[in-house]
Amino acid sequence: MVYNTNSNRREKKSALVVDDSRLACKVLSDMLEPLGFDTTSVFSAQQALDFLKINQPDIIFLDHTMPGMNGFEALQKIKQTPKIKQIPVVMYTAKQGDSYLEQALQLGAADVIPKGFEKNYLYRALEKLDMQLNDPVETDSADQYKASISVQASSEVSDDSRSEAKLETEKVNTQVEESTQKAVQEEKSGPLPNWRDIWQKQIAPYFYRQNNKQTEEIAKLNLTQTRLLNREMHKTLESFEHALMTRLEAHDEFLASEQEIINSKRRIWIGIAATLVVLIQVGFIWQFQSVARTNQLLLTKLEESQSVQRSLSDKLHDLEAEVRQIVLSDDSSFELAQDSEENIPAVSLQNDSQEHKAELFQVNNDSGDYLAISTTGYQFLVSAEGDVGIPLDAKFYLSDNCLGEPYSDEAAARLFKDDSGKLWFIDKQAELTDVMVLSRKTGSNDCEKLEGEIRRLRRLQRNISAETGIDELERFQLVYN
Repeated sequence: MVYNTNSNRREKKSALVVDDSRLACKVLSDMLEPLGFDTTSVFSAQQALDFLKINQPDIIFLDHTMPGMNGFEALQKIKQTPKIKQIPVVMYTAKQGDSYLEQALQLGAADVIPKGFEKNYLYRALEKLDMQLNDPVETDSADQYKASISVQASSEVSDDSRSEAKLETEKVNTQVEESTQKAVQEEKSGPLPNWRDIWQKQIAPYFYRQNNKQTEEIAKLNLTQTRLLNREMHKTLESFEHALMTRLEAHDEFLASEQEIINSKRRIWIGIAATLVVLIQVGFIWQFQSVARTNQLLLTKLEESQSVQRSLSDKLHDLEAEVRQIVLSDDSSFELAQDSEENIPAVSLQNDSQEHKAELFQVNNDSGDYLAISTTGYQFLVSAEGDVGIPLDAKFYLSDNCLGEPYSDEAAARLFKDDSGKLWFIDKQAELTDVMVLSRKTGSNDCEKLEGEIRRLRRLQRNISAETGIDELERFQLVYN
């Protein structure tokens, strides 16, 4: 295998082949690959436009007759798109004629390659666009490839046609030779005046002209028949391929409809089973309701549940009292005033629906804020206007760009508020963990890089109203009892 090492060798080019016939795509791709093209095949004009949104091949080969959008419509869309309108488009179609060629050129096509005669027109089209490569991939040379194309373009007659033309020529030559020998014999037996001159000047040239004329006519006839045969064969293969694809699609649709029928039957059986279950449940409920003993049992269970609920409520109040004691002893910033319990006003935090959300206690500060403990045991500050959350001075991050999960050095079971008004909390079960901090976001929302400090921190989480008992979308007010 010979590779051309010419210094003028250019890089490989890319080509997009658009044809609903996979056979036609395969034929043209196999011819382009030896010329150094990387080919991509799509099977509709819409697929081609989607491909061109993110790719820009060096050349496009476009079929005319395709389902949906035809080749001319796709060509107009390509030439109307500024990003790809400079890509040369060659129509690759079974349509022929000067009118079609003229129409294609007016719409912006670079050339037309008829199907069935790809070898005769492909290299010419590439030379016209100055896109031929100096060495086809894994071939003897580009010159040899060009020579083979030229030979095939100049002699499209099949081997059988050549044999018939050769036999016809030999037959005529034999007749001429026999006539010449007969004339020589007659001349020897009895010479005729001027016979040799008449034969050489009139009869022999006439035979040769007829011979050449018949040979040319036979060659033209065979060329025309070969072209028609190639075209019909190409159309037949494409028709067979389309029929096969249609059969496959119909088979897929049949399988899909069959699966849908199975699923429909399954849904019907599931619906019947669910209806039976519901009916059985209704029957049991009606039976239980009809029995007085069952009613008495339900009343007894209800009283027991109410007793358990009261017990749990008492335990919850005790637990809240213990939490308040822990809070008061855990953080000096939340120390209550040293006044007696009689001087502490009974204040509660309610939302717009007048639902109790937290109990409030006056703290020793000049801002007039209250210390609040939610119904779920989380502590935070509440202003006189009903704003909730402890101001969050800093958040620490394990990344150097203040992204990812934030951490804080605050105590657990606290609810915080950042400068953007978002609520954060530290879980009750959160424990201090040694982490390497690479950045910190201050209260002014500035990101500061740190030198890999190791701190004992707890992880901050975005507010979960079911956990903290406070919804940041609600509005709150202070209620004095």
